[in-house]
Amino acid sequence: MKKLFLLLALTVFTSACMLGPKYKKPVYDLPENTSGDAEYFASFNPVWWEMFQDDTLNKIIDEALVYNTDLLAATARLDYARAGYISARGDRLPSLQAEFSPSKADTNTPYITGVSEANLTAAFEIDLFGKYRALSKSAYASWLSSKAAREQVRLSLIGQVARAYFNVLSLELQLEIAKHALTSREEDFKIYKIRFENGYINKVDLKRVEAEMYSVSAQAETVYLKLLKAQTNLQVLLGKSPKEIVENPLKTKITLGEIFILPTVPANIPSSLLRRRPDIVKAEQDLIAANAQISAARAAYFPDISLTGIGGFASEPLHKLFETDSSFWQVSGAGILNIFQGGKIIAQNKMASAKYREMLATYQNTVQLAFKDAFDSLNANKQYRKMFDEIKQQRDALKETYQLTKMQQDAGLINTTDLLLVEQNLLSAEMNLVQTRQAELEAIVGLALAVGGGFEENKFLHPKKYKNRE
Repeated sequence: MKKLFLLLALTVFTSACMLGPKYKKPVYDLPENTSGDAEYFASFNPVWWEMFQDDTLNKIIDEALVYNTDLLAATARLDYARAGYISARGDRLPSLQAEFSPSKADTNTPYITGVSEANLTAAFEIDLFGKYRALSKSAYASWLSSKAAREQVRLSLIGQVARAYFNVLSLELQLEIAKHALTSREEDFKIYKIRFENGYINKVDLKRVEAEMYSVSAQAETVYLKLLKAQTNLQVLLGKSPKEIVENPLKTKITLGEIFILPTVPANIPSSLLRRRPDIVKAEQDLIAANAQISAARAAYFPDISLTGIGGFASEPLHKLFETDSSFWQVSGAGILNIFQGGKIIAQNKMASAKYREMLATYQNTVQLAFKDAFDSLNANKQYRKMFDEIKQQRDALKETYQLTKMQQDAGLINTTDLLLVEQNLLSAEMNLVQTRQAELEAIVGLALAVGGGFEENKFLHPKKYKNRE
């Protein structure tokens, strides 16, 4: 028995050679980082949404991270991948089985014969050509890919919640503006109706004012409908039950204009972007897994060598079963070499190679889109800030224009059509200003996600090592 286990122990630690290509990280011509601003922004805080200084936003994001169903599904996929890795790793270890089998037989003689056995069977396939090592490495990379995918879902969820929340605040403010405008139009209509009844204006002017009033009323109803949809959309992201979605809409505490906005945003893409985005980490782990599969496929050209050992005790009397003279052991080995399988092995190698090329192209595309996303987000932040300032100046100018036009219309110097046109332009500018502020906030969210949003590859891939360094 000691010889059996010694032999098996030696084979476990036998180093296997890898037959496939050694993985090499793809090299790209990346933009230079000429400023530390983006690096600071990327590592601003793992909970970067706190930069907006809104307790309600912080609370609902925490809630979404616990109850959102998409994130729960991603976590289940991660658990599945981890179990697959553990299963693949188990193929590199010996298997042990214990068996106890007492038996009796009647042989049509005066005696009944019986034998009792207790066996321990060990089996191990020697991984001389690295097949199981490669499969284990591939499964490990797939597990890390699932971890990165879950992290990607998590960060995406945070971004969706923040954008949905800002949309609710934006629509609430737009509805307030529309209602205020409607109240003003209703008062104007009452005044114009009195003027018409007293012969100061004609019916055409009265109908124009009435039409404008109903136009603003319809606009307010449209905004209200959008607000209802935005609230239910946010409730779904938070993982609310159907009852809560219907009966408990989110109650906001501040307005869109009170959300804090960073005074400055980065001007350059960080050079560490490849380590900061989970989608890039996922794509590379998929590439590593595909590369390891090539080694596993090539190992199929070589024989599978297995070692089996049986040891135990056998005796007729049960009470003598475990005595020394009842023991036995046997070690045997076997090798299987595939000679002809109708081209199956060649096809499997071609499949593994093709899969690697696919994952390489996917990785390259992911890197391209990541830098495009970051570049677009930087430009969006820059442009929306300019647009907000310009629309604000337009709104202020229209406010003054309205006051002057109102005075001229009251004095009878201009007709009603001129005043209505100014009112329409002013309302449009006020709505555009709110929407541009919303876009500015969403652009900051987009930039936070584009540069990684606190995701760190080293802490993600090597959590124990990272913890020891802190």
